[in-house]
Amino acid sequence: AALAVGVVDSFKAAGLNIVGPSKAAAMLESSKSFAKEVMVASGVPTASYEVFYSRSSLSEYMMHDESSFQLHQYLMCEHTFEQM
Repeated sequence: AALAVGVVDSFKAAGLNIVGPSKAAAMLESSKSFAKEVMVASGVPTASYEVFYSRSSLSEYMMHDESSFQLHQYLMCEHTFEQM
């Protein structure tokens, strides 16, 4: 989770040495929806996906779609590294 909120960027901004991906690069691993968006935009073959921002829209989708699917919950921390 620290990579996704930008710990590497914060260390580098403070002039400290650290090894790891930037916040932007870490998004590929930390956010399934972001990774899917990048793959689709780049023409990389990937399974179809949907993004839901409310439980009601998810419930509606589940009631009308008979295919099997996986759910991934993505909760981004509200605090930046500096606030911890």
